[in-house]
Amino acid sequence: MAFMIKSGPLAWLCTHVRQPPMNFHVSQDGWRVNRKTVENYLYLVEREYVPNSYHNNIHAADVTQSAAIIMNSVKLHLDEIPKMEIFCIIMAAAVHDLGHLGVNNDFLINSKHPRATTYNDKSVNENYHISRAFEIARTTPSCDIFESFTFEEQKKCRKLMIDTVFATDMAIHFDLLKAFNEKIDAEPDVNKWEDRNLLYQMVVHLADIGNPARPFPLARGWAERVIQEFCEQGDKEASLGLAVSPFCNRENMNMPKAQQGFINVFLKPTLTTFHRVVPEFTGPALEYLDKTIAEWVKLEQSGFKM
Repeated sequence: MAFMIKSGPLAWLCTHVRQPPMNFHVSQDGWRVNRKTVENYLYLVEREYVPNSYHNNIHAADVTQSAAIIMNSVKLHLDEIPKMEIFCIIMAAAVHDLGHLGVNNDFLINSKHPRATTYNDKSVNENYHISRAFEIARTTPSCDIFESFTFEEQKKCRKLMIDTVFATDMAIHFDLLKAFNEKIDAEPDVNKWEDRNLLYQMVVHLADIGNPARPFPLARGWAERVIQEFCEQGDKEASLGLAVSPFCNRENMNMPKAQQGFINVFLKPTLTTFHRVVPEFTGPALEYLDKTIAEWVKLEQSGFKM
């Protein structure tokens, strides 16, 4: 595996865990994928991640690992999760920001970027990420990670991965949370859910936004990365004569305040909702989150901005 030496954190993470078999035969633990093909695929995927301040291959690896950890807690509440579904969740996490340009959907739309034209201004980033992910699998030799699945299984995989990547669009965050709350109100036992796509969407969405729910040195490091990328977008908007987006203006950036806002509006309600399903994961996460909030409050009171 010569290319493994050259690969970055995403490919390393996804190929240095408990491995499926090298051939297409079903193994004793149910895996039915070709390890070499998966490695080839992830290597190409990682190469297409742009070295942005935040949306880069390190973020992809982080979200992939987080999704796997959350799934370990989900497994405690489900009688069985098909290996194919676990595979799709991990792959969706790995490709969820593939080729991200370091700017949000509004920037792509307002700047009339070709991707916005292609995807008709709808979830432009997310459309590109998952479209390119399948394009690599379908058009690149020795990279079809779905080749061992039946036609019907491939359709199911495609829908699950598309739904999951689209769930990372923050524009649908509140709709996603509302739908999940309504479903769990109707049936609190997720083991009885016939369609688990919404559950898996929440897993990857939470993995994507959950950085503040970590020990503060880690939470702060990720906050610095994302704020830097926001400010870089603001610089681009100003240079193009566009209105600078909220939280993208260097001149009035207040990182402690911005982080508290994100936590209270987006992350904490998501963790609280998901606590109804996987308290084993969300319990410790909420404890770290409270400590993170306290640290940001201290920094704000000290006059620190960024």
